[in-house]
Amino acid sequence: MTPAAILAATTFTIAFEGLLMVQTEPSSEYRHLAIVDASDYQHKVTVEIWRWPFGSTFAVAETLVQDDRVSFENVPRGEIETDELYERHVPHLPKHVEEGGVHSYVIDKVPTPGVFGYVDLPGGSMTTFGTFKDHVLLAKSFGRKDNTCFARFVVLEPNASTNDPSLVITHAQGETIKYPIREGDLVIVSNTSKMKGDHFHLYTRLLTPGGELRWSKVQHDQKPECVSEASQDTRYEVKLLLQSLYGRVPNGDCGAVGNP
Repeated sequence: MTPAAILAATTFTIAFEGLLMVQTEPSSEYRHLAIVDASDYQHKVTVEIWRWPFGSTFAVAETLVQDDRVSFENVPRGEIETDELYERHVPHLPKHVEEGGVHSYVIDKVPTPGVFGYVDLPGGSMTTFGTFKDHVLLAKSFGRKDNTCFARFVVLEPNASTNDPSLVITHAQGETIKYPIREGDLVIVSNTSKMKGDHFHLYTRLLTPGGELRWSKVQHDQKPECVSEASQDTRYEVKLLLQSLYGRVPNGDCGAVGNP
């Protein structure tokens, strides 16, 4: 790699919020994110680009429709490494399945009922930022349960791009739109709702036909509340911006899960 290429490298951050399943199986070529179809619960799926230096609003905001696909051009694919915060605040969905399992169509990025769309993920390091304040009980096998604090955001720091990276939205009807990503930008993929209530059960929609999740319960009155945590590797300016967006999702269990 030439010195010029090194100087031209672009670094940026991707954050995810809401009902999303991260597929990070190391032995799989499929490293992607499945967006749960929760439109009947008033969920809206959007993709935003916040330009650096960050202002009071986004530079790009696209509302997605069913079977749209998001990808990143000229950003290296590869392994996704997760840290302790991810392991602590992003539940592993298979641990909470009573019957069936994650549908093979979801693992293989095949359009299927229950999935709104997919996001192809670049390689990089994945962590979380913040939590919802409410604890959530998630049942497991043999009567066990996890007391979980869902991540408010899942954060991916992609491997640096030595070309001109772009956010690519491929609409279901065939149209493709590209948006340039610049040094220091923040991309946010969101599947959220203003509707209060339990959301975790909607992950049933990613399971095989007849699949069931074990019970879950949001502990609205449990004290102390969840402790917000963040990685030291996440840029301070990104943390400030993400914290300013807390209010657009009610507290509870409207957070991401992982597979496996």
